[in-house]
Amino acid sequence: MADHPVRSSATGAAVGAGGGSAVHSAGPRPGPPAPTGHPTARLLAPLDRHSSVDYLNPLVTAAEINTWSMDDRLRFLRAVRSGLASRLGASDRWTTLEGLLRFFRVHDMGRPDSWISWVNAGVLEAVALGIAIAQDPAIADGRANAGSHAWADYLTRLSRGELATATLHNQAWSRAEEISTDAGIALAEDLQGLSPTPAEQRFLTLAQFYTWAIRNRSALRSLLGALSAIDARAHTLTDFLDWFIDAGDADAAQAGCEIYWQLAQASAPTDITGALQLLDQALSGLSTLRQIHGPR
Repeated sequence: MADHPVRSSATGAAVGAGGGSAVHSAGPRPGPPAPTGHPTARLLAPLDRHSSVDYLNPLVTAAEINTWSMDDRLRFLRAVRSGLASRLGASDRWTTLEGLLRFFRVHDMGRPDSWISWVNAGVLEAVALGIAIAQDPAIADGRANAGSHAWADYLTRLSRGELATATLHNQAWSRAEEISTDAGIALAEDLQGLSPTPAEQRFLTLAQFYTWAIRNRSALRSLLGALSAIDARAHTLTDFLDWFIDAGDADAAQAGCEIYWQLAQASAPTDITGALQLLDQALSGLSTLRQIHGPR
């Protein structure tokens, strides 16, 4: 998960890959002018002297990120967002990614050299490098993370005002998120030879469904609307879909991850009764989530 859709005129705002529940527009907000100088050096801000981790270096590699704790990854994401990304009007993006990192920290997941760590490291590398490439395309030379190019394309189009509608923005956002996640999976599985546990795989599948739902929100709402005539629970799912995509903060994303993880650890249903029980479990969790975080 790495994400931030935009409020549509029909239903409202979006979740991203920190902060509160502010509504985000598709257009960029002006940021301070980028400094001049060497194309790479001008992107490097001073180090945070409280840690050996260079939180403000967007050229850090996935191999380096893999060695970091989730606390360090959170600081890195926040620093890159408030620094380089702010120059592109994108400092408020990637709130779901922050929520995901917070979830991993709470559950002590993603230790160095694990499948989760490498996938997440690939995603973070893609985001940071994509932000850098959007400001200086020459940095892309020789760098292979496909996700970084997808994020750079998204940010370039965003800064040019080409993603002015919710549909255009959410398609571009979910595409970049999907490509960067796939790049992280390839890094973990193809290059490192690691595999997820069954629960981790199910968690990933649920997260990927969220990305798909952003891109296909209208069609999914139509489907759930038709199903609600048969089962009222479909209406609840429609309501939650709108709320969750519209939430716009890391707290909701972290709470959503808790529900994903609870479902991912459940045994796969073997019959329709088991499937309905799992659905009721999910709906109960969604109801609790809305009670905690309130309407959007």
